[in-house]
Amino acid sequence: MSSSILGEEIKGLESIFGISSGADCDSTLPSPGILFDKEQGTLRFYSEYKDGILEIKISVPFCYPHEESAYILSSWYFDFHYLTSQNESSPSKNLTLAPKTFKKLKEIIEKGSERKDLILFELVKTLENSFDDVDLGEKNFQENEVTENDHEKSRNNVKLGDNFDGDKIFGITHGEPIVDRKSVFQAHVCKVFTTEDVEKVIKWLLSNTKIARATHNMWAYRLCKDKKPSSGGSFPIGYDIISLDHDSDGETAAGSRLQHLLNIIDAKNIFVMVTRWYGGIQLGPDRFRHINNAARQTLEKAGLINDNSQKPHVFKNKKVKEKSK
Repeated sequence: MSSSILGEEIKGLESIFGISSGADCDSTLPSPGILFDKEQGTLRFYSEYKDGILEIKISVPFCYPHEESAYILSSWYFDFHYLTSQNESSPSKNLTLAPKTFKKLKEIIEKGSERKDLILFELVKTLENSFDDVDLGEKNFQENEVTENDHEKSRNNVKLGDNFDGDKIFGITHGEPIVDRKSVFQAHVCKVFTTEDVEKVIKWLLSNTKIARATHNMWAYRLCKDKKPSSGGSFPIGYDIISLDHDSDGETAAGSRLQHLLNIIDAKNIFVMVTRWYGGIQLGPDRFRHINNAARQTLEKAGLINDNSQKPHVFKNKKVKEKSK
């Protein structure tokens, strides 16, 4: 486990999730975050879960990430516990995974074998999300197609203080992290239909301590409205851009670059945020390339980039309302 590549991957995970205090002899539960035992090759991930802490233990193969044998499911070992107060009679509970989760883990590991990709982040998120699904129940999240009006109705019924899953309600897609010299970039995108939606999405994302703890959270959005049908016509012709805005959050010009990307792809009712965890090494102009790539790749992953949106479009009589800073 002396691989410098593995070391960089662990540092990236620590930048995203934080470093856990780990378990001790006291009654105090581990704090959320990552804890890696280099000698044992054991990665522990702690996350808040119900009224306690979810512990995910991953025994990383000694040959990871260099040898092909590291990308076989049998080379990995996973263990899961629900930790509660040490003062209780049953301080921990073993948890099991659904078959579909094991299938997903197998796919991630086998896919990584092609180019010896680093897969720890994807494994951790897959495992964490599998327990979120169990906690929330799947019955509320059917994959039936819904209209924009359905989205707006459900969102209007949600108050900022309600206990709800914003990822599900707003359909937020989180991109794969881009790691360069210890800095980590990750994009988050979704559809929005009102400025109130934008405010709720931002508040929801920043309620995640990993995102709130990041160095920069730059974002942009673009809201549009279909034009009314012309006289005697049956369909609207084009649309007006009714509102757009961006924020660089201290990363000079990053917000305007995201805004430019949304204009280039002719985005309609789309919000994008790119989170950066600074790793201590200045990247220069490369950081803007990573911000742009993180945003574009996640927009593509979410299916929000049309094939015909490679060139900017010009619309007459635009009604643009840009919020003042």
